[in-house]
Amino acid sequence: MDAIDQALIARLQVNARESLSSLARELGISRSTLKDRMDRLERREIIEGYTIRLNRGVLGSRIKAQILLNLDQKQNASVAQALSKLIEVQSVYAVSGNYDLLVNVETADTETLDAVVDAIAALEGVRHTQTLILFSSKFERHTT
Repeated sequence: MDAIDQALIARLQVNARESLSSLARELGISRSTLKDRMDRLERREIIEGYTIRLNRGVLGSRIKAQILLNLDQKQNASVAQALSKLIEVQSVYAVSGNYDLLVNVETADTETLDAVVDAIAALEGVRHTQTLILFSSKFERHTT
């Protein structure tokens, strides 16, 4: 990966829908060269996909929470697989310390959050959970 690839990735992280022509102009390369670079980054799985960020103010308030899970180590993979099937689960991270996984959840209301926490706690291999409800965001970086 060279400096142009890094600049391209940085631009796409800001706006993945920016036109190829605009990106090529900003990077000082031709549109076809830009397209070739993007295709190569995708083939090498450096770029795994493109996504959107939603305007939560327009969509209405959502309840965000982080759920810490203590697991039976033999069930780690099956728990992660089960979590991937829950639409409210936004991401799952392996962590160090007293817990094994950190699960980011987003729901429409506290009743749904309660049901999701219950469903996660009921998964085979989950020994203990601790739920942290996020009240507000002081700032957020959208770089990943």
